[in-house]
Amino acid sequence: MKKITAYVNTTRVHWLVEELQTLGVDEIEVVEYFKPLSQISRFELSCEDNLVEKVRAVIHKVGSCGQPADHAVFVYSLEK
Repeated sequence: MKKITAYVNTTRVHWLVEELQTLGVDEIEVVEYFKPLSQISRFELSCEDNLVEKVRAVIHKVGSCGQPADHAVFVYSLEK
């Protein structure tokens, strides 16, 4: 099992959650941060090892607004 933490633009949250659910990710925690010039959402989820690359690809495709460095993905191993 892996834990994935991703930071994306808040405007992409709805579409990203829908896409992740189609992959079979059932539990997603979303925390939104608002500053005057930025809206960032932190996604935290866990998934099986075989889904990590698919989840990462979805976050890159759907979670990006096309600006340089507008999203980040971190993957951690979960202890059993």
